[in-house]
Amino acid sequence: MKTIYLSLFVFSLLIQQIVCYSQDLPCGEIRTGLYNYENLNTSSSFRSDFYEYLYNADFKSENDVLSAGISLETLIPGPVAGTFLPFIGSGNFDKSSYSQWRSEYSKTRQVKISYEQSFSRARQYVEIEVVKAWSNCMYINAKLKQKGIVTEIVPIDLTTVEFRATWVSVNGIPDIGIARSLEVTNGRISTPNAQNPFKKGGVIDAGDKSVIITLVPGKPLIVRLYLTKDIISDKFPAVLPGKLNKFISDKTEIFAGEPVNLGWESSGLVNLTLNNQPVSASGSRDFYPTANETYTLSGEDVFGSKIQKTLSVNVKPAPVQIVSCQINYHVPAWADDKEGPTLLNITISTEDQQTLLFSAQRGGSWDPCPIPKGQDLLVPMQRAPNIALNQLIKDKLRRVYVYLVKNPHGNDKVVLEVTGTFFLSDGKSIPFNVKQFRLEDNDDQHDSAFAEVTWP
Repeated sequence: MKTIYLSLFVFSLLIQQIVCYSQDLPCGEIRTGLYNYENLNTSSSFRSDFYEYLYNADFKSENDVLSAGISLETLIPGPVAGTFLPFIGSGNFDKSSYSQWRSEYSKTRQVKISYEQSFSRARQYVEIEVVKAWSNCMYINAKLKQKGIVTEIVPIDLTTVEFRATWVSVNGIPDIGIARSLEVTNGRISTPNAQNPFKKGGVIDAGDKSVIITLVPGKPLIVRLYLTKDIISDKFPAVLPGKLNKFISDKTEIFAGEPVNLGWESSGLVNLTLNNQPVSASGSRDFYPTANETYTLSGEDVFGSKIQKTLSVNVKPAPVQIVSCQINYHVPAWADDKEGPTLLNITISTEDQQTLLFSAQRGGSWDPCPIPKGQDLLVPMQRAPNIALNQLIKDKLRRVYVYLVKNPHGNDKVVLEVTGTFFLSDGKSIPFNVKQFRLEDNDDQHDSAFAEVTWP
């Protein structure tokens, strides 16, 4: 569902004109689409806007909730652990539960904004066609249920709306006069003056009368219709300019070859790009810059304004690091003079044993590797995936933890002298000595030792 900055009437004005139309099939079908609930899971900005709107609305009845376009059939996890909003399953509005939620939510509020602001922000995620259908439905139903003047503001596209008015006969009175020309605040009537039916001296009767109004970015539209015996005031929430809610990096300084993760959230923007490559409204991506890089996230809002943010990542030359490792088994003695299919597993970890660096496995029936007594077996080790580069540099790696496991096959008492070599990115190498492992049982055995890393 695309995101836009559109809304219905301000709630307090709506409930003055309508009652619950949940029994009217068209409105009932439309109502469930007024909020994009998927955004609750994907956009932290929408969650905060939506919760703030629900808090500020201060609903008093089921009619209030339904009139605001919120489905009572939807379960919405609350921002406070263990609490839920009372819009769930049964379709009933529980005022006490809702009041309790508002009380709990008030303790977690970080930004206090007005009702109108929260209303506009929450509705920015509503698809225009849904708002249009809802507004049309409300207008049709109002004409069937009300007497006298009926008005509605219906969106046409992202920047324009249509103000409609009609007269439903009351006590045989077929029309009502216009005492003063239509007053528009934060908008401009686009309909040619000659075709504007809301001028002083005009009449509103049973036929629909309307004008097209162009909206002003960020300002709520206010329309006042001055009748001979009444003044009607309608309001359309501000069409907010598009915004980049979030553009962050997990690191601002890296070594060459390391990844940096960029994450973003936007609303009300089209043609969103990251360094000129199209991206979705929200997401994240890994980059591997080799030099200092500035990333630009940009898009356009519905009024054509370009909005962008930048992030800079400083790339430092990669330090000398360990790139590979080889372990050497020297066998002074076997109990049966040959290794056979004994399985040997060895790992090298950081000194605190929290991060695996390298591992190797040799032997077993699938990999016979006899080591005659007095000879050596060189085994290349596999580097563990996703090891941060700074784990394998001089400042971080002065000592390592070596862990050896023997799974015997037959009479495999053995003494192993274990040494190894770290190979560096500058072509040099670091030999290291582990220790002599005496694994002289015929059962599974393991042993460990620390090895010093003497950097050149």
